[in-house]
Amino acid sequence: MGINNRGQCGTGTLSNNVWTPARVVGISSQSNRPDVVEQEEPIIQVALGFQQGYALTKSGRVFSWGKGNRGQLGRLIDGDQDSSAREVMLTGSGRATQIASGMHHGALLTSDNHVYIWGKNMALDNGRPKDAPVPERVHGLPQKVLQIACGSHHTAMLLEDGSVYAVGIASDEAVPILDPVMLLAPGIIELPVRQFGAHHDRTTIIDKQGQVYQAHLWK
Repeated sequence: MGINNRGQCGTGTLSNNVWTPARVVGISSQSNRPDVVEQEEPIIQVALGFQQGYALTKSGRVFSWGKGNRGQLGRLIDGDQDSSAREVMLTGSGRATQIASGMHHGALLTSDNHVYIWGKNMALDNGRPKDAPVPERVHGLPQKVLQIACGSHHTAMLLEDGSVYAVGIASDEAVPILDPVMLLAPGIIELPVRQFGAHHDRTTIIDKQGQVYQAHLWK
């Protein structure tokens, strides 16, 4: 429910508002009829951005809906928005295990330990920012990724050695950093963490002992 002028409620139609809870339509393999198909399997996670939404199914499929003019939906669309959920297609053999959403971008983690990002300014063209309309793999992570989280313009990743890396837009320069930057080195936080989350421009971690840490992506 909420504002639906960009289809961000996923009801299959555009409207000023959706005042009472309504089902998201189209979470099915029958994408040619997203307005009538029933949901095929349980949803285990939902992530919401500024005007887009993502849902992760039990089998590892990811669906998106809402505004997509900057690649936020992670799939090619006709027009600048899609009010029905449709599947984000992944390359490789892994299935999605986690999803996250920033303001105008999304991210996911796969079962074969790959992180993908897409959306506004999540790619480069000869050193200049460009949008990534489909998921692009993050390369250069040295360890297995345990969790991901998106701030407004960055994606943070918690690795199995306790280190934290990030990619995306830094706070001091609006040029995408797509090679992972270490925000916290191993040995600072104690695993397992109680919470791993990202906010406007920071990443927050609560470790096993209840200590709170914040990190910032800078160029």
